[in-house]
Amino acid sequence: MTQEIITLVQRTYEIVNKVNRNPKEEISQIIQKLQKGERLSLIEAGIAFANDTEELDQILFWQARKVKEEIYGKRIVLFAPLYLSNICINNCSYCSFRRENKELSRVRLSLEEAVDEAKAIREMGHTRILLVMGEEPEDKTLSYLEEIIPAIYSEVDIRRINVNIAPLTLKGYERLKKLKIGTYQLFQESYNPEVYREVHLDGPKTNFLWRLNAVERAIEAGIDDIGIGALFGLGDPLFELLGVIAHADYLKKKFGIGPHTVSVPRLKPALNSVFSNDYKISDHKFKKIVALLRIMLPYTGIILSTREPQHLRDELVELGVSQMSAASRTGPGEYRGKKGEEERQQFLLSDHRSLAEIVEVLIDKGFLPSFCTACYRKRRTGKTFMGLADRGQIKDFCTPDALFSFVEYLYEIRDKHPELYKKGNGYLLQVVKDLPNFENIGRAIEYILKGEKDVFI
Repeated sequence: MTQEIITLVQRTYEIVNKVNRNPKEEISQIIQKLQKGERLSLIEAGIAFANDTEELDQILFWQARKVKEEIYGKRIVLFAPLYLSNICINNCSYCSFRRENKELSRVRLSLEEAVDEAKAIREMGHTRILLVMGEEPEDKTLSYLEEIIPAIYSEVDIRRINVNIAPLTLKGYERLKKLKIGTYQLFQESYNPEVYREVHLDGPKTNFLWRLNAVERAIEAGIDDIGIGALFGLGDPLFELLGVIAHADYLKKKFGIGPHTVSVPRLKPALNSVFSNDYKISDHKFKKIVALLRIMLPYTGIILSTREPQHLRDELVELGVSQMSAASRTGPGEYRGKKGEEERQQFLLSDHRSLAEIVEVLIDKGFLPSFCTACYRKRRTGKTFMGLADRGQIKDFCTPDALFSFVEYLYEIRDKHPELYKKGNGYLLQVVKDLPNFENIGRAIEYILKGEKDVFI
């Protein structure tokens, strides 16, 4: 039972809070372990987060960069969320989708509208999307997705559909598995049972353990790409950070696979929210959350959303983030319809840049924008992916496949964004010359620049 996780986190949280601020001996030991590349204990991770010293933070950020590059290289995966519905039977105090929010304009996309939204996202250059919707009864949700997902796959050149929906029964996850989804995401929101109870006022989401145990049911149903996370700002970020790490460790120990991704959403304003106890998390503390997750869970993809402002997102790619949304909309129908309609959105965005603008920033910073979906389709998932990531070998696949997907993106935008096309080609030359087997890679790039699509190894 995952109740073990909460007991472990509560004990660790109490121990960390008993340690005096700036405990010199403990911090010195933590710095030494970071310098040697050794994994910290849960208690040490908590102490590292709670204490801010220049030496500790510098080595923490340095080690996070090092781990990210050793595991994943320079690639940053880009995707877009597609909100299908803002209808929800829950009443969560922090969310605009909550049932009692009478000011929200409720929308559930038709099959045709959902496909049109996917087409709009693909026209930007994205090849992977994340489907998001409010909670409704299980059969209703799955029957809806059983129409939507096959239609998008068949009518749009979207190559990976990830899904973020409410917890399901074991049989429900078996149905979801048959839809050939990529990653199944489910955020616990808060790992603190008391905080969880306070912010979830009514509806099925009030059941803390049903949600906490959900990813185990998904794995047992055969879904081996799982995404977890906490909504930082609902409670003490120290508790939530420890909860995410402990949950990941538990899953890896029990099933042999940790979470494929960990998301780090930070609480943002939402229309007609009634939540008022926001734990203000400074940008510096938020950077430490990302850095510690990268160090403690080196194999996982860390996802950053457009909740964060562009200057901070540009900094966080340096500290361990490996996936980020781009040109997002958080209301159903907003890609094709009217943009930025607050009465439909789940939360307010902070980074409004286009996909092309974000791609250009990544190039300028020396990162490789990736639209790759190869691992899922080559069955490099679950234990296979974890084994490659743990040995630092996944970048041997990620780098060339990311490169091929980026070349395809450049080919597609060559007329629309000629300057970016030119800059991207210059960047490609720098990347390719440093790769082994560069002659074969170079030939593959030539094919793609002539219009070849979906090349991967």
